[in-house]
Amino acid sequence: MAVLDSKKAYKNLKKKGFIDSPNKSDEHIYLEFFHENKLYFHTKLSHNQQDLGDWHIKQMSIQCN
Repeated sequence: MAVLDSKKAYKNLKKKGFIDSPNKSDEHIYLEFFHENKLYFHTKLSHNQQDLGDWHIKQMSIQCN
């Protein structure tokens, strides 16, 4: 079972060019990836700062194609 630290995942996505989305939620952090002013990928992370398990990692990979 793979586990990722959500804080590290957030920092790594930011390093890869994802930006915080203007869409806000009390429960999630939304991230978007733009290339040449076109939205290519989007994903979200929970605010609860828990580790990301296999299901969460799979959902993020689906969201980012």
